[in-house]
Amino acid sequence: MPAPGPWKAGSSRLLQEGHRRNVVSDAKATTNPIKAKISGTLLEAKEKGRRIEAGMQVELPHTFERDDVALFARLSGDDNPLHLDEDFAREQGVFAGAIVHGVLVGSLFSTIFGVTFPGCVYLQQSFKFSRPVYVGKAVTAVVEVTRRREREEASPPSSLLFCSTHIIDQEGFVAIGGEAVVMVMHKEGEQGG
Repeated sequence: MPAPGPWKAGSSRLLQEGHRRNVVSDAKATTNPIKAKISGTLLEAKEKGRRIEAGMQVELPHTFERDDVALFARLSGDDNPLHLDEDFAREQGVFAGAIVHGVLVGSLFSTIFGVTFPGCVYLQQSFKFSRPVYVGKAVTAVVEVTRRREREEASPPSSLLFCSTHIIDQEGFVAIGGEAVVMVMHKEGEQGG
């Protein structure tokens, strides 16, 4: 049997059978209330057209409610009762109540990158889960640029941003730590976003 080749656009059986959805127009039809909560030196620099440098950061406060967790469980298929049943979670003796899926909490980083750098390519993300994030409790996602590497030879020219990523809980402790790499394309005439 020959080794499978690279995936080609349009080679998916579902796409060939016409199971496409116009996700872009659906997404643009609604406003993003989370977007208004993002702030920090990284966002300010991007909005003012200044060069992004190491040390710049951006943060996003957010609270995941029960409905958010239930929707994510339905979409992902992860219906572990630790996320959906307060009593069950407490009875296990490890948690004080239902906890938010770690990947759902980590999705705040994707939100930050997508809002701060529309069109960026999210290349890598690591997670270290240190503390639970409880349903209904506020957290703050913090992204800080630690290093930047230019890709002038690429077409179009772009930069790789290496970032530290943290979810800080209400008590000020790191609940989720990690690192991310995103590729940001340079617009014509721009000097490295």
